[in-house]
Formats: sequence, C-alpha cells, structure tokens
Amino acid sequence: MDEKDGNPVFDAGQRVSGEPRRLLYSSAANELNDLKQSVAAENQALSAGAKARRQRIIGITVFLVILALFTVYAIIQILGR
Repeated sequence: MDEKDGNPVFDAGQRVSGEPRRLLYSSAANELNDLKQSVAAENQALSAGAKARRQRIIGITVFLVILALFTVYAIIQILGR
C-alpha cells in the first residue's frame, strides 16, 4: 500500500491481478441490470402483442357474427316470399 495516501488502487507496488476482477464484478452487475431491463422490455412487447391478437380475434368474431345474422335474415326474407 502506498504510504502517502493509503489508497491501494494507486499503490505502485500493487499487482494488477486484482483490478480485472474488480472490473469483472462491476461489468457483471451492469450486464445483469441490462439483462433484466431487456427481459422486462421483451415481456412488455409480448403482452402488448397478445393484447393486440385478442382484440383482432374479437373484431373478427364480431364481424362474422354480424355476417351470419345478416345471412340468416336474408334467407328468411327469401324463403318467406
């Protein structure tokens, strides 16, 4: 340890082997946070896609029900004559 400031980071005699480990840990923490944010964004996109799919299915179903009712009405009108 350097006698002047007592900070082992600036000690001229310190081996460099500890420094990559410290950078590795901080890098791993950053990567973990990035991964968590990425997973959260992906989950939001999946839920938004699922919601859009449900709305599209409901819209198609409503359209087909209206079309079926119109068809039944047209058949009744034709057969009733």
